[in-house]
Amino acid sequence: TRRGALRVQRLAQAGALEPSMVEQLAYGRWASSLAPETFSDLLSTVAQNPQYREGALALAHDRVSSRAHEWDALKVPVLDLLSDAKLVRARGDMHEYYWIELATKLAHEQPRRIARALFAAQAVRDEENSWFLEHSRAGSVLDLCIEADAAGVWEELHGFLEDPSRAALFTAGFPDGLVERLPHEPILHWVKEQPEPRAYILANLVPKNLEDGTIGAELLSRYSKAVSGVFMSGWASGAWSGEASEHWDGVAAQLRSLARSSSMPGVPSWTEKAAARFTKMADEDRKREAEERVRRG
Repeated sequence: TRRGALRVQRLAQAGALEPSMVEQLAYGRWASSLAPETFSDLLSTVAQNPQYREGALALAHDRVSSRAHEWDALKVPVLDLLSDAKLVRARGDMHEYYWIELATKLAHEQPRRIARALFAAQAVRDEENSWFLEHSRAGSVLDLCIEADAAGVWEELHGFLEDPSRAALFTAGFPDGLVERLPHEPILHWVKEQPEPRAYILANLVPKNLEDGTIGAELLSRYSKAVSGVFMSGWASGAWSGEASEHWDGVAAQLRSLARSSSMPGVPSWTEKAAARFTKMADEDRKREAEERVRRG
């Protein structure tokens, strides 16, 4: 068996293996029978070649599943694999499953490294392999990272928001409400350093409910000019059923309710103005809907 492992290593070093062959080593549980040192050498060699790293992740998962007592010895090479954004974004349900299973085991010990890998995966824009954190099951691992070190997760996140041109793409498909769970004080301090671009970027990441104490309400209160359009678009977006006029009336009613309840400076006046715009939209749609009913007879 050791001879077989050495042969696989030589082939991997030469790039003479098909990537699928490396994964098949895990499916047959062949690697799980190797001695710890032999397996460690095999995993290290395979992981060094980019085309075999998905297979290395499968091998690591199989080993941990069958030999849980070796977990401590495998943490370092496993963390190296989990930190690879390409593996986070790897196609296939099984690849995602392996990553989530292993990352879940390390999230409380290495929340920043795991969060960084997820944010790095979110930052990639690949037309052939679209991937958004909002739609990935890996988002559950980020929840664990926040539980372990919310401040650390923010430290990792804001690095991806520093460049406004890149941040615009990064915010697409980002989980709604996640930023709200991070420490507000350092977030608002970060915005204050460069108010106009950063308030706009952050407004695209937070819920638009504008309740007292939320980051959204703080942004609108402090930087209304920079974020007004984002919040208006947020209230206007989303699906609904029934007449458009009724929908806009409902939005206007919600905004007026917020105007009455909010104690945040600037929020009541903004919500009143926004409500008036939605009321106007409702009146226009009501007229159009009535004309359509007349035409239909």
